[in-house]
Amino acid sequence: MKSQADYEKVSPEQILSNLPTGIVVYDLTGDVVTAAYMGDGYYQMLGTTREERVKVQGDNVMQAVHPEDAPGLLAEAQASVREKRMVDYRYRILTGKGDYIWVGLRANHIPLNARTERFFAVFYDIDMLVQEKDHGSVLTAILGNIPGGVAVFSEINGCFHNQYANDGLYEIHHGSPKYWLLYDSDPLNWLYKDDINVFKAEFMAVERGLKPRGTVTYRVTGEDGKLHWVRMDFRRAYNLRQVQYYYASFVDMDEEMAAIAAMRTATAANKAKTEFLSRMSHDIRTPLNGIIGMTYLAKDQANPAKTNECLQKIDTSSKFLLGLVNDILDLTRIESNRLDLHLEPYTAQEFISYMNAVIRPLCAEKGQQLTFDIHVPSDYYILQDKLYINRIVFNLLSNAVKYTPEGGKISYVVSAHVLPDKKKMAMHVEITDTGIGISDSFQKVMFDSFTQENRDDNSQTNGHGLGLSIVKKMLEAMNGTIAVRSKPGCGTTFILDLLNDCVPAAAVKAQAPRETVTFASLRGKHILVCDDHPLNRQILAALLVKQGMVVDTAEDGQHALDTIEVVPVDHYAAILMDVRMPVMDGLTATAMIRALPRPDAATVPIIAVTANAYAEDIKECLEAGMNDHLSKPIEPQKLYSTLAKYIK
Repeated sequence: MKSQADYEKVSPEQILSNLPTGIVVYDLTGDVVTAAYMGDGYYQMLGTTREERVKVQGDNVMQAVHPEDAPGLLAEAQASVREKRMVDYRYRILTGKGDYIWVGLRANHIPLNARTERFFAVFYDIDMLVQEKDHGSVLTAILGNIPGGVAVFSEINGCFHNQYANDGLYEIHHGSPKYWLLYDSDPLNWLYKDDINVFKAEFMAVERGLKPRGTVTYRVTGEDGKLHWVRMDFRRAYNLRQVQYYYASFVDMDEEMAAIAAMRTATAANKAKTEFLSRMSHDIRTPLNGIIGMTYLAKDQANPAKTNECLQKIDTSSKFLLGLVNDILDLTRIESNRLDLHLEPYTAQEFISYMNAVIRPLCAEKGQQLTFDIHVPSDYYILQDKLYINRIVFNLLSNAVKYTPEGGKISYVVSAHVLPDKKKMAMHVEITDTGIGISDSFQKVMFDSFTQENRDDNSQTNGHGLGLSIVKKMLEAMNGTIAVRSKPGCGTTFILDLLNDCVPAAAVKAQAPRETVTFASLRGKHILVCDDHPLNRQILAALLVKQGMVVDTAEDGQHALDTIEVVPVDHYAAILMDVRMPVMDGLTATAMIRALPRPDAATVPIIAVTANAYAEDIKECLEAGMNDHLSKPIEPQKLYSTLAKYIK
């Protein structure tokens, strides 16, 4: 085993500096340096005699110093006096042959009088050393400028000691030399703790001769406080005294490891999406099979009751399919940060009324007990997007119904309080069921998109793997959080916490009672339907005719514009306008209709009927000059109500 002394280095310069070959005493007065004594070794080193040297420099020894080095030498001498320190300087001096050699100068000094400082100097010949270092400087420059880290270190009793490191080593490890010195010179102290054993194992394999070279990728905490990846390639070698060293090169692996992580994430995401599409194919084909099958059976039914049963099943399957499409679109919007919130006061009574209407019938079908326990301030109303909060709660409650057996219990408990600033309301919600529960493993990924828990024993309850992901993302957009507490066979509790704006109840105007809506005003009115799809035109026309309206159709915006131009003023009571159409789209057609030089151009109600159903789509339609917006698929009652709002 080598001792620490075997690794100590004594440089040639240190040896020369302690074995002087020339001794000189000189005096510094201002900018003038005069010789007081010069030993024989000084003249021997320069290959000259005392008499010849006097001819060259006289009393001013600076005359023999190379012109490029003289200012620096004088400045160093003067600085040493001011700073009360030793002179240690290297410069070129004239020899007896008329050329210059490099010498080293080390000197102490004492004041001789008020104006003069006396220096006691040792000179030594370093000319050969400098020439050798010129060659070494080239190698050093190469090592210092190569794009990567280089280091030489030794190993003693399991500890590593740096013997050399270029600047690239510190750059690759994302820290300055000063920063890494805090961790001592042992590279093991630089490593992230989880990577130390891997690092040691690779060195042990090389040291035992199991492999000629080693490669290890590890992490370090850089000066920026972040973890960074580094790869080291190294080999073992020996110096002339058979002392073992390791020569290593280093490469920054941050980008590569990030790419690998991204690839793994993408692979996992692709796998999840593939599995999702497989399930989605099943979920889409199942209602489509019901729609196609029931349609076929309904056509051949002479029994009205059977026909009606088929139509009800078609309606159920269609709504499931529509919900699936809406979930996919919502997920796309959320992930692209395009979820627009429309906040308005939402009372507890209004919320319970809606949930009773949509959830209680589902519970009744399975004989489940549904309870609402709501404790919220009565003098303040929370501001929420009714559509999205309803979607969130409906999703969680419908899941509770789905995964709770017949006769089970489901509860919705909420407590809320207004914060001291009277501008925010904190709401805590717990939705609990006595259902089948959720496994620990699935709880870790249940809010990821395209994930489902495999339930081979209860596969009929499987959904499409988007609901909980959408719930979580919607809540986050509404400054909310969601957590889960569940065990298989012991039921599930979802915990929601929201912090939303609120307003005093007194500031909210009482809503006027709803008027009883009748559609008598629609009878006999002329309506223009503009849609490029023949089936859509047929469906809309049939729905309108059912309420006694007279219908004309146009297959694109240009056709609609041409039709408007030739009919009498106020001929059409309203125009139903699709948005995406060939030849001329609905937005352009609306703008051009509004610009027509006829009295009814600015007043005829134009209502968008389109699959573009998002907030920005509605805004775009209104900005183009439309009065209202209906999204496809069309709900007949909503269609009639909207028309009745504009046709009196």
